[in-house]
Amino acid sequence: MQKKWTILDRSRRMDEQFIANREVLNMKKVSHKNLIQIHNYFKSPDRVYLVMEMMSTTLAAVMESTGKIEEYDASRIMKEI
Repeated sequence: MQKKWTILDRSRRMDEQFIANREVLNMKKVSHKNLIQIHNYFKSPDRVYLVMEMMSTTLAAVMESTGKIEEYDASRIMKEI
């Protein structure tokens, strides 16, 4: 099995723009039913804009339909956020 090495430029490790770019690229590689997919991103000098898939529901809609969220579920949701 071949190993792939990654070399990190330590001078850039704390640069916010670099971190944002790296996170977006990593998020684009991940696919899971509980994660929103990132389709694309755009950069400006001070911001990163994400183009993401549209959610089929919202937390507010779930709360309206069930009337409440149990403490366990709420804590799980908050941890995920």
